[in-house]
Amino acid sequence: MYIVEAIVRPEKTNAVIAALVDFGYKGEFILSEVTGQRQNLENTTIRNYRGHKFIKNTMKIKNKIELTINNEDLDNIINIIRNNAKTGEFGDGKIFVYDTVDRFSENNKDKNNDSFAEPVNSEREKLLRELRINLPDDDYVDSLLEEAFKPDGRELRDLEKIAIDKLNNDLFGLLKEQDILLDYKVDIEVDYNYGKYYYNCNIILIPKKTFGFIKKGININSIRNKSKNILNSINGNAEHTISIIVY
Repeated sequence: MYIVEAIVRPEKTNAVIAALVDFGYKGEFILSEVTGQRQNLENTTIRNYRGHKFIKNTMKIKNKIELTINNEDLDNIINIIRNNAKTGEFGDGKIFVYDTVDRFSENNKDKNNDSFAEPVNSEREKLLRELRINLPDDDYVDSLLEEAFKPDGRELRDLEKIAIDKLNNDLFGLLKEQDILLDYKVDIEVDYNYGKYYYNCNIILIPKKTFGFIKKGININSIRNKSKNILNSINGNAEHTISIIVY
């Protein structure tokens, strides 16, 4: 068996986990937040104060996904993580693989036990009832997890900027260079709800005209499909609403 540790961007975490579940992985996930920076210290800021130099490290926040897998699943698991974690930009993360000798449950002496804890015994349940302590139900636990991993406003704004830059570079900037567009504007608002991202994309296109007539035709459906494909390449765990207006 192997232990796989995947360091991924926070916005890619849900997509990676969902893809692993779709593949059929039924083992345990351990998810934690980690910070770090690339070896070349590109995020390091050097400041001077009274003749002395100080180094300020701007550490990047990532998520670490840990899972235990069978030997025959290793290649598939690595490919799934790569395909769902990549954005094509620097800092997509790392994957580490460790060989395991034995695995033990903390509350059980048997090796390779699939559960971390034994069933709650009747004495404990009786004591909890006497103390009028109710264990949280699954819905409450799910709501806590949802709130814990919900991206904050800064992360959502970062996703919006990434999406706008990607559309500008890969689609609309090229259309402008090809003399199809005189100008354009892209506005994107990203929201998050119950483990899924929602992209609301508003696009305004101003085609280039000659003597009042559009110089080259614009295929709205083609632009909408290309925009959706670009957004999917950024975040596979998302729904997109794309509105296009041509002036």
